[in-house]
Amino acid sequence: MKLFYDNNGEAYRIEEEDRDRVGPSFHLRIHASHTQSSWIGFANFLWEDKTTLKLADIRTNENAIIHFRRFRFLGVFSPVRREDRNCQRLGLGTQLLKHSLERVKALGVKRVWGNITADDQQKNPKLPEWYESFGFDVKLSEADSGDFATIDLNF
Repeated sequence: MKLFYDNNGEAYRIEEEDRDRVGPSFHLRIHASHTQSSWIGFANFLWEDKTTLKLADIRTNENAIIHFRRFRFLGVFSPVRREDRNCQRLGLGTQLLKHSLERVKALGVKRVWGNITADDQQKNPKLPEWYESFGFDVKLSEADSGDFATIDLNF
């Protein structure tokens, strides 16, 4: 489990989960002593073959629900408090992708590829440049497939 910090200095950790041997699936969980673990983002990879993974999805939640722990004081538990929090634009996706790429490379993966959908591009116009900063080759799509671009990274 790797501990890292967002742009505001709050601590987080990444937990890995491999669902039904489909491939590595990394989930980003909040990690602070005053909160319960809450999913705030994830990266899902699907095996294409033994050396190739498809980045199926990566995101941080716009409306994460954070549950603050109940504390016991003099035999009485305090109520659980809930908070809605926007976890985007904090550097969490960058940390998640960086860690994910290190992990899949350690697994012997030689290639990671995926698609940027037109919807994702519309929500975040800087997405192609973000992937390029990690070494991905970004190729714009010419067809009306719903995809804006294809991303490809070879190790």
